[in-house]
Amino acid sequence: MLLVLLVGSSLFAQNSSRAVKDYQPCQIGGLEVVQTDRLASRPMVRSVTTSKGERDITMLDGYRILYVLPPEELMLNMKYEWLEPSTYEQQKADLIDAAEKRSRDNGMQPEVKHRNSHGDDAYTETSQKLEGGVLSISQIFDDNKHTVMTIYYLNQEPEKRAFKTMPEFLKLRDTILAEAQNCMSAP
Repeated sequence: MLLVLLVGSSLFAQNSSRAVKDYQPCQIGGLEVVQTDRLASRPMVRSVTTSKGERDITMLDGYRILYVLPPEELMLNMKYEWLEPSTYEQQKADLIDAAEKRSRDNGMQPEVKHRNSHGDDAYTETSQKLEGGVLSISQIFDDNKHTVMTIYYLNQEPEKRAFKTMPEFLKLRDTILAEAQNCMSAP
């Protein structure tokens, strides 16, 4: 089974109104797509809580993709967004700050992990335990394309999930993250 990410050679570049069919699929082994939706209203402004207060993030276009780990374990909720180019650097800084703020919450590992691969920066925050609906969140930034891919790693009931321990989850998460970063950097 394969995970398919919708990534184009010039993703959202210059023209954000192209249809999904215009994007080249990128595959990541082990997961399969169960739903793909273009994010509704564009442009869209959402707010994030940073150490400096509320900050607006302007998304010009984007997609939400749901993935399962076969046979039916809902594993990822991914959002792929093209951000406003003129304010991209500040929005990226605000999104990273918001992740760092969330990582200081009770129950979270206190450090946001940074990983750079092929020029893409990934920042990941993770729960300390296999509890709650979201175990980890990764944000992968492509500065050249002004895009961010946010991956929410979902948790299921213990009897329904493929991983049983935190180290097993972290290994799966890190494999998905590495492949997603490779996908982001594909021409």
